Amino acid sequence: DRPFHAHNRLIKCSAFNSEERRETARFIAERLAGASGPTQFILPAGGIEEWDKPGAPAHDPDGLAAFCDEIRKVIRPPVRLVETDAHINDRQFADIALGILDGWIADGTVPAASAS
Repeated sequence: DRPFHAHNRLIKCSAFNSEERRETARFIAERLAGASGPTQFILPAGGIEEWDKPGAPAHDPDGLAAFCDEIRKVIRPPVRLVETDAHINDRQFADIALGILDGWIADGTVPAASAS
């Protein structure tokens, strides 16, 4: 009895409940903690799934709040947490991600592509 999003007639995704979202946040933090290079996590507090927006069938503000709260608790340095009120599909989120990438290119963390 979970809300779900149908991508097409063959594929659908069911929504996680609040505890599953907390578990997911802990898993993400654990994986990021093992990174060998500079690592940032952008937390889109406006939503992380297209079908979890206001008015959408699987909108779950309590579940999203649980995920965000857990991420804030478990992400620790050297991983940098970057928060935005944007939804993951909003331009603001993409601009933040591109800004981080541009910074890494500028400081040599990520090599700039060579011209052919």
